[in-house]
Amino acid sequence: MDNEEKSQEYTYELMTESPPEKLKNSSDIANFGKEISNRFILWWKKSRNSDFSKQVPTYFGMTSRHELLERTVWHSTQHIRQLQSLLENLEIKPGEIISNEQMKGLPLTQEIWDEQKM
Repeated sequence: MDNEEKSQEYTYELMTESPPEKLKNSSDIANFGKEISNRFILWWKKSRNSDFSKQVPTYFGMTSRHELLERTVWHSTQHIRQLQSLLENLEIKPGEIISNEQMKGLPLTQEIWDEQKM
């Protein structure tokens, strides 16, 4: 969203920075998610018919707006899959679950976790 709204380069540091200080509990995180969702909806309404082939700079080189959007979506989706897995292991049913249909077309692996051992 920052790339789109502020022409902020998508840097590795930006991607790996710590969460904002205001995110202290689950309610804060949920509200932050709603804010991002609302920003995305407003952005999409005005951008849906724009040129997504335009090249933008990122930490992995120049790429199209489409590829950057796709990459951030599947990356976030992978983390959501991991959170769902953790909750299921704790026998906690998430309020919402990302379905296979919603993930269709995203370049995700079948594995939820990396095979590397920490």
